[in-house]
Amino acid sequence: MRDDLHQLAGRGPFRAITEFVNRRIFNELAFRPEDQFVDIGCGHGLLLRMAMDSGVRSAVGLNATDEEVRPLRALGLDVRQGRTDSIPLPDGCASVVACNSVLLLVPEDKMSKSLREIARICKPNARIWLGEIPRVEEITSVPRHESVPTGNIHQDGRGCWAAG
Repeated sequence: MRDDLHQLAGRGPFRAITEFVNRRIFNELAFRPEDQFVDIGCGHGLLLRMAMDSGVRSAVGLNATDEEVRPLRALGLDVRQGRTDSIPLPDGCASVVACNSVLLLVPEDKMSKSLREIARICKPNARIWLGEIPRVEEITSVPRHESVPTGNIHQDGRGCWAAG
């Protein structure tokens, strides 16, 4: 079932990369027991499960379609259907928000509304993770990081790429 969820979330065959990225986000957000977490675009729910396993007060995920939401609910996760420009949650409900690899899919005319919605659901001093894939050519003059899992990752003179 979890393999199906990984595919449904559009993560492809790159499970090691997905787990690596989610672990980094989890560590950076430094979850605490009193946290109320919202994962916007929670995909297959890995970061949501990690937060729950850490003992946060609450963890809510959002995905764009019912097709993405249903299997996660069947696993007992609190996942709701919603989009970034109309988040179906009350004002000030989150002390931690993650929105990773989602905003790059938001149409430009909905970006301002989406960012206002994220701000609206945040408590004062909330910790927010906005992570996106840059839309630039890879810089080849910087050192390579060796901490990325190497399962199907290959490196050559053009940069790092994943074989699928």
